[in-house]
Amino acid sequence: MDTDKKTIAWLKVCQNPDGGFGNSTGSNSISAVDYTVAAVASLSEFYSEEPDEKEKCITWLKSCQNPDGGFGRIPKDTSFADYTCSALAALYTLGVYPKNILKIILWLKSCQNPDGGFGRAQGEISDVDSCASCISGLSIVGEKPDDPYRIIKYIHSLKCPQGYMSSAGGKGNIEYAALALTVLETCGADAAPTNELINFTLSCQNPDGGFGEVPKRPSNIDYTYSALDILYRTGRKPDDYEKCAEFVNLCRNKDGGFGWIPGADSRVEYTYYGLSCVNYLEVLR
Repeated sequence: MDTDKKTIAWLKVCQNPDGGFGNSTGSNSISAVDYTVAAVASLSEFYSEEPDEKEKCITWLKSCQNPDGGFGRIPKDTSFADYTCSALAALYTLGVYPKNILKIILWLKSCQNPDGGFGRAQGEISDVDSCASCISGLSIVGEKPDDPYRIIKYIHSLKCPQGYMSSAGGKGNIEYAALALTVLETCGADAAPTNELINFTLSCQNPDGGFGEVPKRPSNIDYTYSALDILYRTGRKPDDYEKCAEFVNLCRNKDGGFGWIPGADSRVEYTYYGLSCVNYLEVLR
């Protein structure tokens, strides 16, 4: 069986009897919205495949929606922006919309704060991850934020020598920078990485070829994905392209899935990052 077929088979085995996906093939891996969107996106984006139990997957995702319009990580869980965006993305990829679109829009917009940013839920402090979740979620249901300029201004306020901070007063890294660029792009602002950000991103590459969150931090597939996402926007290769490709390939296991680092067990969320890295590297070759 070739590598791609192994990956497809491994991802599909991660679907649980309830229709959702766990993070691995183990019986103790419960279904969660974030794992489910990673599996559905991996199958669709890279292989034009669907879950074997597509309808059960749709039903399970819909069961995670709460009366307030948002989605929890699992059924009857509290609504949060990241899980709401994940559920919307998974359902959209599977060809359906959830119920109560207006409630979803109102719930997402209720997460916006006076500083222009969005929190993970109403009343929570603004951060770049929640901004990306709310803006992307609104986009999926065909809605725009009420005042994109306020969001753009907030994101610009997070700029720092390390790219972008997660929230005011925090520390920057390449993951937050990649999310910030996504928000700017979705809001219609200039999302081209500056030379300063490109140079900072390149400086995060380690001798093993992977990238850490900041210079001299250990490599993992998550931060390597963020780095390649930033570099892809400019068509710039990593300084050591071959070593980067080698690191990504080493994160891929014999079962077809990807681990967080070479030798780590396969996980659905890291498999999405790994497949994205493979795709970016092919384009940048």
